[in-house]
Amino acid sequence: QVANPHVWSVAGVASGLYDYIQRSVWASNSDFAKFMYYSPLASALAGVSGAEELRLATDLLMVNPNKGFKWHQDNQNGPIDAFGGGLHAEDEPHKALRWWVTMDDTPPDHGAPVYLKGSHRNTKVSTDAVFVDLERDGLLEYP
Repeated sequence: QVANPHVWSVAGVASGLYDYIQRSVWASNSDFAKFMYYSPLASALAGVSGAEELRLATDLLMVNPNKGFKWHQDNQNGPIDAFGGGLHAEDEPHKALRWWVTMDDTPPDHGAPVYLKGSHRNTKVSTDAVFVDLERDGLLEYP
């Protein structure tokens, strides 16, 4: 993908963060499409959500991070309303998932994500939040 950049990509060092960034990779790369359609990932996500059908809203390929990120909350695509109302006009519940997958081995000290307990509820994390070294300090229970 990087050798043949797509029109939807930002090739080269994009904003100093990655060597290559592209949205909707599955729509322009048959190998990514096959992964999305035929890997065990879809079955695993369906099992987690209890859904009979999955729909992909967005994807993002990021290659070779050039520097780390401070603690942050990914919500650049807006909140996913999993409970009806808001983004959906219907009254019945909707199930929504956000997920992250690495295509290479990613040890914890090289960029693997850390999730804040309860963040799946789409509540905003305070800007005063600080990173906690779990091995040193343990994990406190948060409401």
